[in-house]
Amino acid sequence: MRVVEKSARTVEEAVAEALRELGANRDDVEVEILEEGSKGLFGLLGAKQAKVRVRLKDAGGLEAGAAGGGSERTGAVMAGAGGDEEDGSNAAWEVDGDLTGDFAEEEVVEEDARPAGPPDETRVARAREFLSGVLDRMEVDAALETRIDDDGTVYINIAGQDLGLIIGRRGQTLDALQFLVNQVANRGEGRRVRIILDAEGYRARRAEALTALARRMAAKARRLRRKVALE
Repeated sequence: MRVVEKSARTVEEAVAEALRELGANRDDVEVEILEEGSKGLFGLLGAKQAKVRVRLKDAGGLEAGAAGGGSERTGAVMAGAGGDEEDGSNAAWEVDGDLTGDFAEEEVVEEDARPAGPPDETRVARAREFLSGVLDRMEVDAALETRIDDDGTVYINIAGQDLGLIIGRRGQTLDALQFLVNQVANRGEGRRVRIILDAEGYRARRAEALTALARRMAAKARRLRRKVALE
């Protein structure tokens, strides 16, 4: 049975490289994840490559693979190529759950259910402490401004100069940081708190820009009398 091991930025890329070397299709192999890899904190700190072991199946199917003995990561055999995962944590906090994907704008996970009543002050303090620690590690000089809406939603604004590193392209870094803050704040049992993170009013400016763009495209579509795609 031919076996190759490959490392790449993500599990999918490592599997694809192995398949090319073996000259095989995905259905012809067994994939074992040795290292899941991670992008580090916002792709800046502690990035680690994914590593996989790919075996060609023999005529007997999966039984031969099962009889081959133990592995470094038992039970890590994929039925299909899955996504890469990140463990969002720093030295002080450990985030529950897996952080999956690239935090693209349309993929940001937020709590749909709004909290009822005032939020747990302990959770809010935990979120602020975690966020302050991240900013310190990134060497960003900023202050945190907190307000609580009538429905209990907590808004934390990062106030400072030159916050482009915090916002990122199309707000992706800010969205990722918001995800982490919510994960840290809502560890353990109890009523969850919903936290919206902003940086010097970026979200309002972004909403205004998107609204203006939509209106321009609508006017163009009316003028041309045809559909107009947003690029």
